[in-house]
Amino acid sequence: KNLDTLPKNVHHISRKDEIITWAALNHLHKDFVIIDDDSSLNGLPQYLKQHLVLTSSLIGLTEENVKDVIQKKKLHFG
Repeated sequence: KNLDTLPKNVHHISRKDEIITWAALNHLHKDFVIIDDDSSLNGLPQYLKQHLVLTSSLIGLTEENVKDVIQKKKLHFG
């Protein structure tokens, strides 16, 4: 599928609000995974948090994170 990133944060809103706004503007449904290292995303609404794979800001993407992405893909993409 497609790989996308958030646009430049020109309004300096929180990462959580960036994702909530972006998801609303892009009419996201179920076929997406959010990969990010910002722990404030634990406060996302459940409909978005269930798509979140939280990585370590010190370590980056790990094999365990990749497994989580694959699992979420299976759950949400069918």
